[in-house]
Amino acid sequence: MTIDVKYKIGDVVFLKTDVEQRPRMIYGYVVYATSLLYKLTQADITSEHYEFEIASEINMLYKMEINKPYEN
Repeated sequence: MTIDVKYKIGDVVFLKTDVEQRPRMIYGYVVYATSLLYKLTQADITSEHYEFEIASEINMLYKMEINKPYEN
């Protein structure tokens, strides 16, 4: 069985909804019958995310708080 992934282990990525745009590294995958999650690490914090939540490029507008993805 072959699973095609957009991001490889070791790639540095950013979460689209992270206003601080902290870099995270992909260190693994979780494979379910109908979906794939990427395992990410940022310092001592780990998390799992779907591909649509991840970007390979930093979004400087979020970082500069010009175009926040959401408002509180």
